[in-house]
Amino acid sequence: MVTVVYVLYRSEDISREEFARHWVEVHAPLGAKLPGVRKYTIMPVGTATEILGVEADGFAVLEFDSQEDFELAAASPEMAEAGADAARFARHFDVYTVAPHSVI
Repeated sequence: MVTVVYVLYRSEDISREEFARHWVEVHAPLGAKLPGVRKYTIMPVGTATEILGVEADGFAVLEFDSQEDFELAAASPEMAEAGADAARFARHFDVYTVAPHSVI
């Protein structure tokens, strides 16, 4: 299993509410079409406290069965479409491949 976390930062010319609305209504359906994605969870930020540096506006978690599945998705036309859309509402996003450990 490969888990990828995206940290999103909204464009400076839109509100947090506009960012979340576009992400939920327009962008998320594009991400759901990625080939090989097993699970896709988005988490728009409502409020944030104790932030050092730039405040993130949301997190997305995608799960794939393998690194190969993730790489195929990353190179797909669906990812290109999602990337083009991301430029409409996000100024930047960080990408992390993580190793989750369930605690409870």
